[in-house]
Amino acid sequence: LLGGHLERLRALDDDMSDWARSTLRDALAELDRSQDVMSLRLGEIEEYARLSLGLSERLYHEVLESRMRPLNDGLRGFKRAVRDLGRALDKTVHLEFDGEDTQVDRDVLERLEAPFDHLLRNAVDHGIEPSAERIARGKPAAGLIRLSAGHRAGMLAVRIEDDGGGIDVERIRQKLIDRGIATEEVSRGLSDEDLLDYLFMAGFSTSSDVTEVSGRGVGLDVVRESVGAVGGSIHVATRLGEGTTFQLELPLTLSVVRTLLVRISGQGYALPLARVEQVLKVDHDDTFTIQNHLCCEWNGRNVGLVQADRVLDLPAGDAGTAQLNVVCVADRSTRYGICVDEVIGEQDLVVRPIDHRLGKVADVSAAATTADGSLVIILDVDDMTRSIARLRAGGAHTDPQLERPGLSLLRPRVLVADDSPPVRELEARKLEQAGYEVVMAADGEEAWAQLAASRFDLLVSDVDMPKLNGFELVERVKATPRLVDLPVMLVSYNDTDDYRREGLAHGADRYVTKSEITTGRWLDSVLDLIGQPSP
Repeated sequence: LLGGHLERLRALDDDMSDWARSTLRDALAELDRSQDVMSLRLGEIEEYARLSLGLSERLYHEVLESRMRPLNDGLRGFKRAVRDLGRALDKTVHLEFDGEDTQVDRDVLERLEAPFDHLLRNAVDHGIEPSAERIARGKPAAGLIRLSAGHRAGMLAVRIEDDGGGIDVERIRQKLIDRGIATEEVSRGLSDEDLLDYLFMAGFSTSSDVTEVSGRGVGLDVVRESVGAVGGSIHVATRLGEGTTFQLELPLTLSVVRTLLVRISGQGYALPLARVEQVLKVDHDDTFTIQNHLCCEWNGRNVGLVQADRVLDLPAGDAGTAQLNVVCVADRSTRYGICVDEVIGEQDLVVRPIDHRLGKVADVSAAATTADGSLVIILDVDDMTRSIARLRAGGAHTDPQLERPGLSLLRPRVLVADDSPPVRELEARKLEQAGYEVVMAADGEEAWAQLAASRFDLLVSDVDMPKLNGFELVERVKATPRLVDLPVMLVSYNDTDDYRREGLAHGADRYVTKSEITTGRWLDSVLDLIGQPSP
């Protein structure tokens, strides 16, 4: 058959006329010209795409720059306010700025005015000593407060430091004992950093005087809440007799975040780069086990390792690699190594908030799209560290469908929701000492996610929380058939009758004040609602 076709082709070639051969050559030449034109047009399209990309990037950065303002725009009037306040307190105080031209997003700047005002007033009232006392200590008669700012690791770093008397951490320790927040044995085991963190506990203060300037510590918890609301953090350091420093780290903008792109279970995810301490490549032979938990060593410290797909409850990723890709993150006291399938690299992402109707999605902060249009989930590092802690404790990912309705737990489970870590930990410690099993949530949305994932016997919730306050949380609980019978206790510093009536009107079963936490009355209310734990 093949031989027959070849014979026909030879015959066709023999029979082809000169005109046909000429036409074929012309067609081949036209084909070559078409290919040349197509290559030219493709080059023009590529050049157009390159110019368009450059134009869009330039426009993007110009839009961002149009949102940026010098920090000095939010500092106007503070020097005079500090000077006048010092005079009112019979003190001489000077305020100096360093780095006031540092650029910051106007939305962030607007939210910094109140925290700056409170920290500066605290420095004048509590930090700077009267002139006579300063002279007796060998200091200049005039006190100095310095506010310095600059960009560091893609964040806005602000320091507010004074040369006053500093904070007596031993006085904080004694206050904890006097108020029953911690026993003497427990308080002796607290570091200076842990003790200073109690200054951000609502209502906690070492001051015995009530003035118009400072209200017994009420306010530093609001400062931490305001800073945390924009994705920042605040830390305090002190030197007794020398001064105090408040260190704030804040995002430069709320619309764009610098991230580390990773791949988990075949999908792209992003972690805010400011929360990433280090990216490691760890050989399997370099890992070891401590108390049944996989660890590795970094900078002379043991880092607990956990698979990202387990934390996010995703299908298992690629486990056949020769090395582990580890992303080190940390909360206040613990460092974790999150094992991912692949580390892609750094990228700026435009933040797209999650629809508020979805509530708080566990371990998720926001979403974004990359340059090629791919969807990327931006992970909530704080939420992830809490999920990791629950996972390592063996209490994560409880499926409510697997629970038998007729089976009661050996110990009543209490969900404690409060955005103030010291208050939250105090409530949890009191409940655990009384024999209850406690799960903690840092805000209302996290509490709602916990309620959806597991069963509890009681919800104890703060009223004033970011994202989802206590009143809104109670309304959601009472509107959900599965949760309608769950007892809810609201806890607040506001002890007015109107606030109490509003809390009960939203569906709360009890309304107590936070001052009752350190007394037996608070636990009595818990006993009335869910009874005494079994011995």
